[in-house]
Amino acid sequence: MKEKVRFLGLDVHAETIAVAVAEADGEVRSLGTIANRAESVRKLVKKLGAGGKFAGGGAAGSAA
Repeated sequence: MKEKVRFLGLDVHAETIAVAVAEADGEVRSLGTIANRAESVRKLVKKLGAGGKFAGGGAAGSAA
């Protein structure tokens, strides 16, 4: 069986990270906001890790 790939979107700010997931079928879901702290990111990765394969990308934003 072919494994589905989900896409992870992170909108990173100084204090928070907004998290969203796009499923292979096109459904996009907001997972909310987490603190921009290492422990919060570790918990997110652990929570999402059980769901299969993820792909991500990067984008540079304004440093203003």
